[in-house]
Amino acid sequence: MGCSSSGPGGVACKANAVGKSNSIFNGRAQASSPGSQSYGIVIDIGNDSNRITNVSSPSSYEKLDLDDENPACAHNAWFGHGLIFSPSPIDCIH
Repeated sequence: MGCSSSGPGGVACKANAVGKSNSIFNGRAQASSPGSQSYGIVIDIGNDSNRITNVSSPSSYEKLDLDDENPACAHNAWFGHGLIFSPSPIDCIH
């Protein structure tokens, strides 16, 4: 969600490319083969007040299944997730 030049994609972003107050409910983020997708769901730096609920990422192919690049997950709410191999940071993604 959102875009940050320091995010996992490493691509320069437009100044107005911020993702705030978005919601993702009841879904799956899954790579089907090695190298096809590096991340499941990512919230980049500066993107806050987002809600991610009941999302599974049951693939071991991604570097990170669920990832929040903000310190202490900012005001993003991650909860009620299914099978997840690699969340980051684990203290705020449950």
